[in-house]
Amino acid sequence: MISRSRGYLPHLETSEGTYFLTFRLADSLPTSVLINLKAECLLKKNARIPGNLVLPKDEYNRKIEALLDTGAGECWLSDPNIASIVVEALRHFDGQQYFLHAWTVMPNHVHVLFTLESSSKLSFIIQGWKGSSALQVNRLLNRTGRFWQPEYFDRLIKTNRQFEFYLRYIFNNPVKAGLCLEIFQWPWSGCSADLHHMVNRFFR
Repeated sequence: MISRSRGYLPHLETSEGTYFLTFRLADSLPTSVLINLKAECLLKKNARIPGNLVLPKDEYNRKIEALLDTGAGECWLSDPNIASIVVEALRHFDGQQYFLHAWTVMPNHVHVLFTLESSSKLSFIIQGWKGSSALQVNRLLNRTGRFWQPEYFDRLIKTNRQFEFYLRYIFNNPVKAGLCLEIFQWPWSGCSADLHHMVNRFFR
């Protein structure tokens, strides 16, 4: 297992690891908001509550995701043409460099649940998703500049219970954000064929 750090968040990479990953648009949250959130979470780094140790990374991620669901920024991913570019990027090397389990493309961020192939690296996979999609989208929009935020949020999945939790989270996110009434109404969520039965069982 390799531990790396980019910016505020540490990242754990392990061979054939399964990850829940979130990455977002560059303009999705103002810098001032992020600075305040980081400071608030760092203040609680060593704080204890009954039976628990406050984990700044977990708290930071939860607050970021709650803010993202409010639809901040340009929300380029709400354009069907752009959303389809992102989905195609996610699926491009499925079965070769990684195994894609589930995903959802929200208006200003993306959630992915996947397992690395034994010789693949997490950072390389994410760079490929972001790089290829940003190039195509910038051409489509006739714009230049950063499209994705450099940082990303990852959770190494260690149990079946965690896997099921994040699978539910991915499909329920558009409903929770008020984008649709039922999970299957959102066109930019999907999962591998072997998980369809599980998703149907969760939400039937």
